[in-house]
Amino acid sequence: MPDNDTFLRRNSIIVVQEDEASRDRIVEQLTREVPGVIAIGSAADCNKLLKQEEFALAIIDEVLSDESGFVLARNIRTKTGIPVLMLLGEDSHDKRLAGYLAGAIGCMDRGDALTELPPLVANILDVEIKKKGAVVKEWEWRLLKHGWVLVSPSGEKVKLTINEFEFMEVLVSASPRPAIRQELGERLDYRNDIKGDKALEAVVHRLRQKIATIGGELILTAHGIGWGLSAPVNAW
Repeated sequence: MPDNDTFLRRNSIIVVQEDEASRDRIVEQLTREVPGVIAIGSAADCNKLLKQEEFALAIIDEVLSDESGFVLARNIRTKTGIPVLMLLGEDSHDKRLAGYLAGAIGCMDRGDALTELPPLVANILDVEIKKKGAVVKEWEWRLLKHGWVLVSPSGEKVKLTINEFEFMEVLVSASPRPAIRQELGERLDYRNDIKGDKALEAVVHRLRQKIATIGGELILTAHGIGWGLSAPVNAW
């Protein structure tokens, strides 16, 4: 798990707002309080970035052209567990309720964002950092389909071959149970014989070597069955 300094050096906040001028003003205000603020203008760009980077907080405007901000917030909370703040065009009971039902930890009128966001965000990140002494969130391994990349809990990355990636996909799908050797062989199109077994063993050996370079032991042998995972892996 990363220490507090590592946590702060990472991209702390992702801001998703369509209006570029408003987005820039929010970033300018936030960067006075915290490092690592990244701003983008669409749900699609947000989803793409979240597959590649770690964030401590997401700030999402309810109005996005490609997807409802509430839908994006719900997806972020479900897939990553990142805390979400919602910016509302109208700070009404119904809008705030929609934000909370989407998983937001706070909602505010976007007109108040420039003054209220910086201290609120600083408080949230302070809480998150202090919780890291216990556990802010279980920083999991991540398997990224885009680029066939495995990311360690500390954020280190290793590139996989297509066979290595597909092997890991089967393990992730089977987890917490071990993946059966025959199922792995079928996925990689290996024959169900000694030659196929040796090919699987070679994939496991290469994966273990690569995983060791980013500081971990992730693949366990289930004797007589196949292989499994020693820790949760979040597949994107």
